[in-house]
Amino acid sequence: MAGEVMACHDRIAREARDIGAAQQHHLAVALDPLAGCTAALAAAFDDWLEIYPNARLRIVAGSASELTRLVDSGEVSFAVAFLHDAAAPHVGLGSGQELGLLAARKHGLLGTASIAVREAAALPLILPPPDHPWRRAFEQAARRAGVQPRALAELASAELACAMLPSLRAAALASRAFALACRGRDALSFQPLASPRLRAELCVQFSGARGLRDSERMLIRLLRRALAAAPDPA
Repeated sequence: MAGEVMACHDRIAREARDIGAAQQHHLAVALDPLAGCTAALAAAFDDWLEIYPNARLRIVAGSASELTRLVDSGEVSFAVAFLHDAAAPHVGLGSGQELGLLAARKHGLLGTASIAVREAAALPLILPPPDHPWRRAFEQAARRAGVQPRALAELASAELACAMLPSLRAAALASRAFALACRGRDALSFQPLASPRLRAELCVQFSGARGLRDSERMLIRLLRRALAAAPDPA
């Protein structure tokens, strides 16, 4: 019986590969540059090519508002971004990311434990643009604590933020995945926010009018699997 099940599974996989090989799949995906999931997306696409060997992938980066526009206009098949509107069509990726501050250890801005939102708001900060879900959540929590954070700099690029931190006495609002993706992360310190703790949910946003094709759903499943296998930064 087990042999028959395995044979059936292998046959279905072969048929899927045969169908994929006979079709052209040109996929455009929008990506939040702060998502910290580039490696997982690359791994998922590599596995996806086993099923759709003639596929082509185009990745577009943009702000939260731009990602929504790209999805709604049909310029991209879907966007990988942080959930900002639970009522909009989306698929969860099972990747809730803890938010905190990231800074160069040599500047001594952060301790070793968590940092309260009220204390974090008083530091010189690198923040995402105003429309980003991270910033909205942080500013809402800060206002409830009776403070208003000010951005020393605004950046929508994880690469730029990581490059600036060693030379700039400031802390960047970040997630653990963001911290893990930083080059030179050994010289950086990540401190989670507390009082309250803040989390951001990574998801796939898509157009309700268009829906998702089977090939796109397959890539999303592979991305979810790659994210689940990614190491959790300490």
